[in-house]
Amino acid sequence: MNTKIEYMYRDAENYKNFHFEVISGIMTFAQIEDYLHEHEFFIPSQIGMPDLQNEPFQLCDHIWHEILSITTSNEIPTIEFNTDQIIQKFKDLFLIDWNISQVFQLKGFI
Repeated sequence: MNTKIEYMYRDAENYKNFHFEVISGIMTFAQIEDYLHEHEFFIPSQIGMPDLQNEPFQLCDHIWHEILSITTSNEIPTIEFNTDQIIQKFKDLFLIDWNISQVFQLKGFI
C-alpha cells in the first residue's frame, strides 16, 4: 500500500494548479500537520516534489502550496522517497522555517 498526496498552488489572484505524487508506504495528514507552515502550507520543491507556479513568476505569485488530501493508494510510487523519509523532511524543514529566504532567492522573489 502507498500514499497519494494531492496538493495545490493558488496564487494571489486565485488561479490554481493541481498535482499529486504517490509515495511508497503509508502516512496520514496528522503525521505532518504540525510541521506545515501555519499548519497548512508547504514548499514542495524542498521535499522532492515539483512546485506548481507558472513561469515566469508574476507579482501575484508566492512560494506556498496547500495539501488537499493524503490517502492510501495502490498506484505505483511516482517519487523515490518513502513515507518515513518524507515525514522526516517535513520535520527538518519546519525546524528551519522551511528555508524561506533561500526559496525566495531561488524563485527570484528577492
